Amino acid sequence: MAQAFDDRQVGGVSVASVDTFSQRLRFRWALGNDLRNAYLGFLLERPDHARFRIDPWDSLSLDWESDKGEAVRITILVDQPGLTTADRPLSRRYLQIEGVPPRQRGKSSWALAELRPPAWWFRENHQPFDVGRQFLDRALAVSVENGETVAPGTSDEVRIYSVELKAAKASPLPALAFFLAAACVASTAWILGRRRPVPPPQNHAAVARILSPFPLEIPTPRGDQIRSWMETHYHDPELSLESLSRELALGPDATSREVKRLFQETFKGVLNRLRLQEARRLLHESELGIAEIAYKVGYGNVSHFNRLAKETWGRTPTEERTHARSSGEA
Repeated sequence: MAQAFDDRQVGGVSVASVDTFSQRLRFRWALGNDLRNAYLGFLLERPDHARFRIDPWDSLSLDWESDKGEAVRITILVDQPGLTTADRPLSRRYLQIEGVPPRQRGKSSWALAELRPPAWWFRENHQPFDVGRQFLDRALAVSVENGETVAPGTSDEVRIYSVELKAAKASPLPALAFFLAAACVASTAWILGRRRPVPPPQNHAAVARILSPFPLEIPTPRGDQIRSWMETHYHDPELSLESLSRELALGPDATSREVKRLFQETFKGVLNRLRLQEARRLLHESELGIAEIAYKVGYGNVSHFNRLAKETWGRTPTEERTHARSSGEA
């Protein structure tokens, strides 16, 4: 069963619909300045809302395209034992990642192991932070909607032709794919290999009551998350765009774009700036050796540290320390 939801019920202009003529899911958004009230997407679930298993599969694949290539968020909602209840929709465990649809029709895939619960979910449900438990044997639904990293004022249209579960060493099984045909109302029933009666096609499915609280709350702005993470982890020599992506439950492309939007520079540029800023402070205010400072701020190679310092400051670390002390800056 496919259900569309959008922000028109709160005065928005974003529209999600099932396009029966071309057999695709389609959503078009036009975001205002308040992103908390701009949302739309689709929920794919079994007609009886029962659980189904997706743990035998390795990845989720979308055949899709968009007009502008803006970020889209993919969510698998699962039943967490001892927590999820029917009267609390947000108690379902949210496993999310963001991706960027191609400008021309094509397929994108995400390993199920890459999906992570967002930070707000743990706060909402008073749970300790734990990204290891997936509960993919207790899946309830798959949701596709506009991404959280999309900037205010952005518009785009996304068209989705199929959603498939894939095994690493096998082609996707037809009985286990979301075939987005007609009104897509039987899609999740096909996942389970069960043929159910198909209701008459509709151009626009009803907004699901259980979804009303879901997209309206973004407790921690994405920019604040990125700034905080990089400012507290820059000294980790293993810090990379991939590790930041995993922490934020974003795809690497979406993470790179968001870092560029926030800082007007690349991830590597931000990382080197933070490291060199701290290195300069230590050169001015401490008696630590050059190699010790390099390792302390996250550089595993002293020569690399010396070269970056020379390129950035116009002086080597030793020259920078001497200059600071001779000019009274230390």
